[in-house]
Amino acid sequence: MKARDFIYFTQGYFEIAEASNTPSTLSLDQAKILKDNIQKIDKSFNPDFIEQQCLNTVSFIGGVLAILDMQASPTSEKLDNISKIIQTKLNETFVHSVDPSYEGNQKDFQDIHDGEKKNSDGPKPNGLEALC
Repeated sequence: MKARDFIYFTQGYFEIAEASNTPSTLSLDQAKILKDNIQKIDKSFNPDFIEQQCLNTVSFIGGVLAILDMQASPTSEKLDNISKIIQTKLNETFVHSVDPSYEGNQKDFQDIHDGEKKNSDGPKPNGLEALC
């Protein structure tokens, strides 16, 4: 797995949680899944600037998740704080590194990350909604 794949995967979790009005606080099991996936990331040098920025973000997230290993039973408040830190770092990575690598209106990209709905006809009978 590449670092960019991981940050898309993790950002997607937070965006889906927000869009469905579900709490985005990671559980201990979800944090373990993230830590396991971090171990699978190809950390070899890659000259691609965006991949290096994503790898920096992955390392940061790994460090934040390591805090959970130092506590016998983290409180829900600690999990919520860690989730917010991870979400903020992901957002910064997309705003400053990933999104600018694509052509287009950067505000539109940020609106998507922030859960802003664009060109939506509303929910369909099966509950799905297209946002593009």
